[in-house]
Amino acid sequence: MNFISFQNPAALFFLPLAALPLVIHLLRHNKARVVPFPSIILLRSTHTKTWKRSRLQEWLLLLVRTIILLLLVLLMAGPSLNATLPSWMAPREMTLVLVIDNSASMSAIERDSSDLSQARSSAFNLCSTLSPDSRVAVICGSQGNKILCGLADPAEAARQVRSIEQTELGTDLAGAILKADVLLANAGRTGASIMIFSDLRGNCFGDNGSPLPALKSKAHLNLVSSGREMTGKNLEWRKVKFYSLKKRLIIEGKSAPGLEQSLSLVKDGRMGYQARIKPDSAGYFSAGLGWDGQGQTYLECSPDDMPLDDRYYLPFNTNDSIDVLLITEGSDILKQAFKALSAAGYRLKTENNPSLQDIAASDITVVAGRSLSGLNSGLLEAVRNGAGLLLIPPEKAVISDYNNLLSNLSPDLRIAGISEDSLPKALDLGPREYFQDISSRDLRHISIYKHWRVQTKQLVLLTIGRKFPGLMMIEQGSGKAFLWLFGTEPGMTDIGFHPAFLALLNQTCQGLLRSSDSGYLTGQFLSAADISQLTAPDGKKVSGLPDGRGGIKWPLEKAGFYSALKNKSSQTLAVNIPPDESDLTLLEDDELARIMGKNQWSRRISSEKVPAGQRGLNDILLLLTGLFLMLELVLRSKLKIFLKKPLTT
Repeated sequence: MNFISFQNPAALFFLPLAALPLVIHLLRHNKARVVPFPSIILLRSTHTKTWKRSRLQEWLLLLVRTIILLLLVLLMAGPSLNATLPSWMAPREMTLVLVIDNSASMSAIERDSSDLSQARSSAFNLCSTLSPDSRVAVICGSQGNKILCGLADPAEAARQVRSIEQTELGTDLAGAILKADVLLANAGRTGASIMIFSDLRGNCFGDNGSPLPALKSKAHLNLVSSGREMTGKNLEWRKVKFYSLKKRLIIEGKSAPGLEQSLSLVKDGRMGYQARIKPDSAGYFSAGLGWDGQGQTYLECSPDDMPLDDRYYLPFNTNDSIDVLLITEGSDILKQAFKALSAAGYRLKTENNPSLQDIAASDITVVAGRSLSGLNSGLLEAVRNGAGLLLIPPEKAVISDYNNLLSNLSPDLRIAGISEDSLPKALDLGPREYFQDISSRDLRHISIYKHWRVQTKQLVLLTIGRKFPGLMMIEQGSGKAFLWLFGTEPGMTDIGFHPAFLALLNQTCQGLLRSSDSGYLTGQFLSAADISQLTAPDGKKVSGLPDGRGGIKWPLEKAGFYSALKNKSSQTLAVNIPPDESDLTLLEDDELARIMGKNQWSRRISSEKVPAGQRGLNDILLLLTGLFLMLELVLRSKLKIFLKKPLTT
């Protein structure tokens, strides 16, 4: 950026006119003529200092007139200076994008003022120091990165800054910076500045924290800290799990070390349970509360530095039971397992040759029969409409029937045959842990003697011997299908004799009930063909947005319980703030340097020390011109008065 620039540089060609007073002065002073004078006796008493004073005033007058002409030429040229000057004298003239973080973490309070309030105040004060010729854009730093105004005048930008409201969304500063870069690049504004007003917590640039790409606009990034300069004392809901078999809620979280808090469970507006927690030396804690999994229930902690996340809303199923259709000729192990799971809401119906109506009325269909003759179309239609399908081919299955169904679910999926190993293989969780209630440690004693062999790119949830697929997930339409490849019969596995079998079967079925999953995070979209309307926690109707595929997606922007009309029946959805927003740990400078990548950036304590920008000098030049005109008037009048005085005393 140039130190000084001119709006009309052609006017500088008139600079030689500044020498005009000197030229006139020299032309008027010709060689003096000799005039006879009768007597000079009266002049001998004249003080020589009077002549010297007159001479000095003439040269001062000449200098002042030269400076006045010089200032007038510079006014025509319109100079701008890249330097720090008082805003009343020369307001900053610059191209600027203000990114205001209004995510959930900015609701943290210090001294009766939230972080967002401080960010708004700093950005507003900055706009007041800018020249009207400046161009300022305002972008939100929360998810979605809403552009409040494009490159507008500072007054409009200040109005938009004042209008920014607190949201319950997650932080996305990286997205805001990239959007600002596109805005500046499209406007052809290179060398501009992007001011980011944020609490600069650990999550502000996303979960992965990938380095920013090089900005096309080559803008300088200025990070202005808003709020406290230390980690806040806030409770974080790290993990909340409901064990349906035990009717128990397990809470794992983190808070300030040694900060005791009270946890309450509120169900349908009434206090259910309460527990006192005391974090360890690192701040971690765990607690257990009883809950039946029903009703509008939330957890609530004692007030802390961030009031927006003091509640955690628990998802639940509106149906009291899960209808399971078991298609099998025998499989007593599966029958007994689902009867044992009746306490968790499973309602079992067993059929050898079910009707299409039986399949359509079931939440989950478990196929463990030898043949699928006449069932393929009904099973496929049920999955596409949102039902769950669990395929467990027995040892003597007609594998061509299963392959016919699999080809409609996934064209590249096919069972090649059964594998008979001389030594049993262990069952392990796949590379992406899908189950909440079990771990590979719980499965280490289960042996697999035979399993069906497949080759596919589908997601593998369980592996056999850490190599072969054991449980695979297939998404189809609005539903899901699981392929269980090691059976449940004693000839294939001994899983039925292990306590982990019930937990594994329960978690598998819960994974198939995607349509009944009512736990969401703010910033996500609810996308389901059977949702006709959605009401936010504040009672306002949520407007649906086209998803580009002929469907509707519903934005979830507030935490709380949403009311949805699903298949003409009411359903309640629990929506929470992203858990990372509760972590008020500050981002260190070395981590910031890694995230900024190769871009120019600096971290500033306040907005007062922002880059100087190009400051137009017309105001100060007009002021100086007026002062020198007044000085010229004074000098000229004093000179006339002096010349009128007699030369003798």
